[in-house]
Amino acid sequence: MTEGRDAAPAPDDGTGSSAPSGAQPEQNAWGAAQPPRWGQYASQPPASSQPGEPRDSQAPAGPGQYGPGQYGPGQYGPGQYGPGQYGPGQYGPGQYGQYGQAPGAPYGYAQRPAAPKPGIIPLRPLSLGELLDGAFRAIRTNPRVMFGLSAAVVTVTALIQLAITWSVFQDLESLVITSTSGTASDLENLDAALGDLVAQLGVTLGASTISGVVTTILSGLLIISVSQSVLGRTAGLGEVWASAKGQILRLLALSFLVLLIVIAPLVPWAAILIVALAQEQVGLAIAVGALGLLLVIVAVSYLVTKTVLATPALMLERAGIVAALRRGWVLTTGAFWRVLGIYLLTMVLVSIVSGAISGSTSLILQLTGPDPTGAMFSPAYLIGTTIAQIVAAALTTPFTAAVIALLYIDVRMRKEGLDLELARASEQSL
Repeated sequence: MTEGRDAAPAPDDGTGSSAPSGAQPEQNAWGAAQPPRWGQYASQPPASSQPGEPRDSQAPAGPGQYGPGQYGPGQYGPGQYGPGQYGPGQYGPGQYGQYGQAPGAPYGYAQRPAAPKPGIIPLRPLSLGELLDGAFRAIRTNPRVMFGLSAAVVTVTALIQLAITWSVFQDLESLVITSTSGTASDLENLDAALGDLVAQLGVTLGASTISGVVTTILSGLLIISVSQSVLGRTAGLGEVWASAKGQILRLLALSFLVLLIVIAPLVPWAAILIVALAQEQVGLAIAVGALGLLLVIVAVSYLVTKTVLATPALMLERAGIVAALRRGWVLTTGAFWRVLGIYLLTMVLVSIVSGAISGSTSLILQLTGPDPTGAMFSPAYLIGTTIAQIVAAALTTPFTAAVIALLYIDVRMRKEGLDLELARASEQSL
């Protein structure tokens, strides 16, 4: 840190003597020149002129053992404990200053300068509170993309699902009425009603798949917006799309691959459980159902944690599908429990918000409807619950995407020094 700096002239201690001319001033961790320890090299009391005479009695009135008098700028003045050993020398901005004290701060207890914060987070490893606060700041900083785009996309997909769900519920209501009437003509039409219901359920499954794909694309776009907000930039919708469109197909393929990886532990568990039930092995079915389910939950949690950072790696590093998956896997190594804890906390918060909005709306509509027992089949119930789902998704989707993006940035700042690259990038954008 000291290369290229001119040596400061050796200070005078008040006696006319100075530090040796060849000595270079020490440097602390902040790059500031550290004064020599004057007390160790400054004036010493003259030797006793008469044997046995006390040393203090022969010290001159000028700068001697303790300074110009007894306690002046000598050993305990600007010497050993002045600006030397305990001043701006050994324990001042020297020895303790190199561990975080700014030059000139008293007693060596001052904190290091705050990290730069060009955008929504400080450019250093984040605490949990700073990460969650950064997610909210990302939404407030760029609401047009983070909230507006989310609301628009979620509304379109929800309306499509509403139309399909309405048709399914009408078929289901017709099927219930037909099966309970018991008339011959109605029973003849029961098979046709069942066929229509199965077809509608297939369409519903397809609509849910499309909704998942659209939500995946939305999350990728939001991650791009969050990454720009970290640098203090507000990216418009066109800029976000231009940056993300080259990765959209890879994002969909990666999401499908991650889904297969995550549900892989479910396949052998479900197969063994089905075989045990088919052979009426009740004890085996119970053991597989209980212990196997616990193992499946552990395995799924592990796989979700190891792959959760693959999406931001793909979008922000322009990586390929397999490379992004491998990248997310490596980034979580050594940070597994932190990533798992933050992700689970985020899911709990999202579930609470979604449940509060959707559950309360559903309960109110059922209690205020003219027929509480058949409220699920009423248009008012379907419309009301759909609106509640739109509001909940519009709030939780950008928050979840922001947390995942900031978690990815935080892990890279901790492991790879990404904060330094971000600081340079923010300076170049000024």
